[in-house]
Amino acid sequence: MKIRFPTFLTEFNWIIFMLLTVVLDKIFDFHDWHISAVFTLNLFLII
Repeated sequence: MKIRFPTFLTEFNWIIFMLLTVVLDKIFDFHDWHISAVFTLNLFLII
């Protein structure tokens, strides 16, 4: 199954989104990458 990204989500916006995710990951200090992955997925679904 191929994941379809929203048309408004350009590569530039995707990079910013990933950077924000990394920053939030550092702020909340996630020790478990599973939690970080779920958190990232939830952010993506919210958008």
